[in-house]
Amino acid sequence: MKMKKKIMTEKEIAMSIRRMAAEITEKIDDHENLLLLGIKSRGVFLAERLAAELEFFFGNKISINTIDISLYRDDLSLLAAQPIYKGSSLPENIDQKTIVICDDVLFTGRTVYKALQEIYQQGEPSAIKLAMLIDRGHHQIPLEAEFVGRQVPTSSDEVIKVSFQEIDKEENVKIMKI
Repeated sequence: MKMKKKIMTEKEIAMSIRRMAAEITEKIDDHENLLLLGIKSRGVFLAERLAAELEFFFGNKISINTIDISLYRDDLSLLAAQPIYKGSSLPENIDQKTIVICDDVLFTGRTVYKALQEIYQQGEPSAIKLAMLIDRGHHQIPLEAEFVGRQVPTSSDEVIKVSFQEIDKEENVKIMKI
């Protein structure tokens, strides 16, 4: 793949996450039962950053857990020949929790759909919301992210590449050409 265009800088990512956190504080009153659920791997970094912003707004620690659905990802063929399943860390009791599923890119929706299946096998949350840094459209499953950093329409021969400092040693969002 080759880079077509850089669409977000480190500063723009930080500003988007801060705005998303502010929107979460406006729409979710019960922050005591709020659980951020990061989809491995880059969704976890988004969840951690959102939690830091939310802790500033709410004044209390926000619970973060992870979910690994790497075997169902839309970009599986781009990741590796044999993805490594690292497991999920859902809390034992998710009943009556407000869960915000966090991921870097929303594309077809299949990844979120698999996360929802795993969540509902574990319990009955009071609400589930989606927080996505990038929503690129092309949804095959009827869902919508309530908290979005940026809408980025793409063509079928493009891929969105989110890079976080913690894992990629750089921080930006690029459109890549296949």
